Amino acid sequence: MVVEQTGKPTISGRTTYTIVHCQLTMVQIMPWDSDIDVQVTEPTMFFLAKYYNMSTFHYESPRIPDGRDYMLEVNPNFSNRSREDTDNVIDARWIDTTSGLFIDITAARYDLDHPGGEGMMYCKDRHEFRVGTQPVKVE
Repeated sequence: MVVEQTGKPTISGRTTYTIVHCQLTMVQIMPWDSDIDVQVTEPTMFFLAKYYNMSTFHYESPRIPDGRDYMLEVNPNFSNRSREDTDNVIDARWIDTTSGLFIDITAARYDLDHPGGEGMMYCKDRHEFRVGTQPVKVE
């Protein structure tokens, strides 16, 4: 699977993503947040769940000539849009099968009933933002 910052999800494996939360600004990582967070659109999450859930991908590079395996694990509760589902705020994980380190993947969803009006999006960890702006946490 090719992951690019541009493109739409297709059978060829292209998907759109955004690095979000504290790593976006590259400030000191909070002691409780030692991983990378990536956000995809809700349609992309459905695509990943349908075609790539539990798939293992082998990646080689000059730094890792023998390569490493990475597995995409989609939470079976990813389609629950409720923000009250606090046990399932992470929609998927990209897992390094050698080290166990992972990248959290959350779906950005449109909130059609948001008091802020049209274009508001959120993910289940209570981050919300207007389309075209940087995600922020709203208390």
